[in-house]
Amino acid sequence: MFSGIGIVVAVLGTTTQRRLQRVESRYKSKTEVQSRLLADKKTAIIDKIKGIEKLTDGDFDTFLPTMKSLRQTLIEEF
Repeated sequence: MFSGIGIVVAVLGTTTQRRLQRVESRYKSKTEVQSRLLADKKTAIIDKIKGIEKLTDGDFDTFLPTMKSLRQTLIEEF
């Protein structure tokens, strides 16, 4: 009887561990994509700031919403 309980516990533990690993890998891949997108936004903003004297009105109109979006993303994460 005890050996049967041990086998059931071992099977459940193994199954649960595999599911947990799958969930962790999915979550990890999503956060990696988000961090890459965030880094790309930061780089784009830094590039715009370095060349701020060369910005046209159209560039400036797209620059501000990008900065607001980045700020909102950072606020939500922290």
